[in-house]
Amino acid sequence: MRTYPTVPGRGHNSERARQERLAYLKLQGYHLEAIAEGTLGELHFQHKIEAAIGTVEIPVGLAGPLLFQEGEEWVYAPMATLEGALLASVNRGAKALSLSGGVAAEVHRQRMVRCPMVLFPGAGEAARFATWAVAQLDGLRQKAEAQSNHARLLSMEPVAIERSAHLRFVYTTGDASGQNMTTACTWYAMKWLMGKASKAGFEPEQWVIEGNGSSDKKLSAYAQESGRGIAVTARALLSSEVLAKVLRVKAPALLDCMQYSKELARKDGMWGYNINAANAIAGVFAATGQDLGSLHESSGAFFDLEEVEDGVLASLYLPNLVTGTVGGGTMLPKQQEALALMGCNGAGHAHRFARLIAGFALGLELSTLSAIVGGQFAAVHERMGRNKPVNWLVKAELGTDFIRGHLAGDKAAQLESAQLAAIPLAGEGILSGLSARVNRKLTGLFPFRLGYANGRTALALLKLKPTGHEVLSGLRKMARAIEPQLADELERGGHLTEYEGCHLKEGAVYRALQGMECPPCPLWLGGLEEEARELYSILIEWLPEGEMKLFNTEQEPWLWGADDIATALDGIGRVHRFSRHQLMAGALPEVPHFAPWSAARLYAAFAAVAAQESGHPFWAGAAEGGPAYWRSLEVRRQQLATPKALVHNDFNPRNVALRRDGRLCIYDWELAMWNIPQRDIVEWLSFILPTGFKPGEALQWLRHAYAMGGQPVPWAAWLKDAGYATEEYLLTRVSFYLSGNVLADYPFVERVSGNALRLLEVLNGVSKEAL
Repeated sequence: MRTYPTVPGRGHNSERARQERLAYLKLQGYHLEAIAEGTLGELHFQHKIEAAIGTVEIPVGLAGPLLFQEGEEWVYAPMATLEGALLASVNRGAKALSLSGGVAAEVHRQRMVRCPMVLFPGAGEAARFATWAVAQLDGLRQKAEAQSNHARLLSMEPVAIERSAHLRFVYTTGDASGQNMTTACTWYAMKWLMGKASKAGFEPEQWVIEGNGSSDKKLSAYAQESGRGIAVTARALLSSEVLAKVLRVKAPALLDCMQYSKELARKDGMWGYNINAANAIAGVFAATGQDLGSLHESSGAFFDLEEVEDGVLASLYLPNLVTGTVGGGTMLPKQQEALALMGCNGAGHAHRFARLIAGFALGLELSTLSAIVGGQFAAVHERMGRNKPVNWLVKAELGTDFIRGHLAGDKAAQLESAQLAAIPLAGEGILSGLSARVNRKLTGLFPFRLGYANGRTALALLKLKPTGHEVLSGLRKMARAIEPQLADELERGGHLTEYEGCHLKEGAVYRALQGMECPPCPLWLGGLEEEARELYSILIEWLPEGEMKLFNTEQEPWLWGADDIATALDGIGRVHRFSRHQLMAGALPEVPHFAPWSAARLYAAFAAVAAQESGHPFWAGAAEGGPAYWRSLEVRRQQLATPKALVHNDFNPRNVALRRDGRLCIYDWELAMWNIPQRDIVEWLSFILPTGFKPGEALQWLRHAYAMGGQPVPWAAWLKDAGYATEEYLLTRVSFYLSGNVLADYPFVERVSGNALRLLEVLNGVSKEAL
């Protein structure tokens, strides 16, 4: 016989025993440093696990808010998962359910089953024993319930099969899931029963605590019909409007596809019918300390849609949800927090917990089925266009030599050190967020502390930029979840938009603007472009938030006083004048001329989504106007009197700051284009003007911008061109915000779109005589 290796500390869960096991594994050549780290100590391991060596982490995301009809309550749920897009889908479903009036959920029963098996020499004795055992229910109940403060024995249901008798003990277990509880209760009840059986003349060959009749951690017809765990149903009415606006699908298509998918499911013998309820249930289970072995039976769900007037009635029935809010893994600290987030920690919450799980799982069912029916489920396969791996930059390279490569002349020679600085950042940009959906390489913002030979130190910001291709790929992925046609048009015409080449434009603009006297932008320190590595980086001065008067204020436009607004308009006017006089002669080839009519089908698709989101006729007209509408836009552009200039094209308080000394700082130039300067002005006003502004307020700032821009055209012609610029801004940028808001939640969208539409009305309504 082989010698069995002995692992140290067997039977012990002390910290010393854990360290001994880790040391033993290290001697065997296994390195588990990451698993060994964690916040759980030996007290947390007791009675939860044996032979502990550490922990693993699963990211936890937030599902919700979801409106529950009972109490008109907004609820949340934590979900632990490693599956990308799961939480986004749950939350899309939650939004649809909530906007339809919320979810109602009902618990039908709670049962936990343990099923001992008794074997006899013959079938006759097994059948007689089964009949006799039923008469002992009162004694069985007394013995079983004596072992627990929570278990209540509802019934004992015998099943005789040949020479075996199976005794199904059916309990309620309070707020615990109850598997261990009912095992102990049944064990003591059976010991009593077998003693009494012997006196009654029965001579069994043996008995075991479980003969597989309880369906423990398994699906079965018995469990479905009779129940094991909590049986719960969640229901909601969804209007046709919500189906179209949030889930991007129409009720007839949803019902039709579901009918025939159910037919095939029945033909294939599928257990129950659902789309992917297990994903939501598993996420909550892992976050709240449930028995993961019970996930299989708990996910045997029945999803149904019923046609009603102007919508559908959606329901999800979970007959075997094996959950608890006390005992087991629910007592660990993080799991306690997760249950508390749901309002379900501790006794008295088992039914609420089941209702919430069913509600969020219903949201996922609706979202996923709608994505399948609406064509959003199969994301476009993104080809990277390469036959060999790219040597992408890694974080370990972000050191002194890498930063020195950005600097020129004396600054490069004098740089002695460059270290990443632990400085919190204001947040992720929209383009970075888009590219992160499809990008695995290192991109983003990295603060550095620079040290020079003369003892001087300085802070700098390194920007590792995603390519235009990566931004467009992320945009297509987002669009696929909003409206499949939008993603298709991005595939066809995305290269004609301002996002194309965004990785090259910002560095080129910074270099060019250094030729201005006191340029209104961050100090440009240098950049790197290595096409073979897909490496595009810029290094600029760090803008300490404490030294800024106004910084990242897109949600607080009221902070900009009249003098501050004037400073912003003066600064961008200087850029427009400088570019018009200094850069037009072939400079900045990285920055294209904007021609939205060349991507008419794409912008019409954005307008269609915007029309659905806002209900404003402007978007419907643009979406339905057809080729003639976009040809007219091109003709109008050719008739404009205002000459082009370098336009920031994202000129709003998110990308514009004001230093305490009064100097303006405009950054994030990756969307820059050659266009008429009014494009920047109208975007700025849409962000900075108050909701419901008076026409005179807008005209006051437009005249100020006209004067500061040194315009070579009459005021009336300039103002007419501003109307065109506003329409173009609505079609190409505000439509993007409204479409993205379906998934991303841009809080400024309603205010900005409303202001831009009002600005268009003002400009279209002002006659030359009034001017």
